Amino acid sequence: MGRVIILFGFCTAGKSTIIRYFKNKYDDNCLRTIDTDAEISKEYGNHIYNIYTSFYKDMPSYKKDGRSEYNNKDANEYIEKKEREILVKLTDECFESDIPYLIAPGPFLVTRKPQWEYFYYNIKPICYYLELTPEKVYKGLKIRIEKLKCNKISKSISFCCWDDESITKYESGKYIMLPEEIALQNIKKHMKKPTGKYKEFSDSKRTFSAIEIKNDYDLENKLYKSIEKDLLLKL
Repeated sequence: MGRVIILFGFCTAGKSTIIRYFKNKYDDNCLRTIDTDAEISKEYGNHIYNIYTSFYKDMPSYKKDGRSEYNNKDANEYIEKKEREILVKLTDECFESDIPYLIAPGPFLVTRKPQWEYFYYNIKPICYYLELTPEKVYKGLKIRIEKLKCNKISKSISFCCWDDESITKYESGKYIMLPEEIALQNIKKHMKKPTGKYKEFSDSKRTFSAIEIKNDYDLENKLYKSIEKDLLLKL
């Protein structure tokens, strides 16, 4: 069994950026890189938000009157089911492979009992934590929405439905941003359980400020070198 690293971090922490860096640097014979959000949304264009918009369009209320009863429950249950399945699959794959794995999980994957414990205690991954404050998560989610306004998805009635009950709400035929104070309360509530797990399974030596990494080349390089060393990759 090769070494395995898990990159913990809440939304917008930069896990996918790290995965892309290593995917571009090493081929599959040297390192397997996995973004679980992309894996579970393969049937939805490899983007997790497409799952939410697709479930939105499948709601009878959407076809009837735009949106009267929609919430993210069905989409979240689908994502949770797929995350449980991928944990079992990854346990088998990692155990049987001599090639190291670098895995960027969705923010709530660490809370999926008992599959997470099954994976963790069988594979014994090295855990890194990209730390973010709720305020930075809020800012990152807002920036993400602004970037998506250039995408055709922004013309849909379901635009921003993935952030329903987080930083957006449905009002007068479309999703609008919640006041910052309410949005931060929601984010703190959503972050409480997974961030507690991140701290439980990682250590201070492998905990990095996600914001500092994005703004400090030397710290970013230190993170990459640390990952390469832990995976026993050639520097």
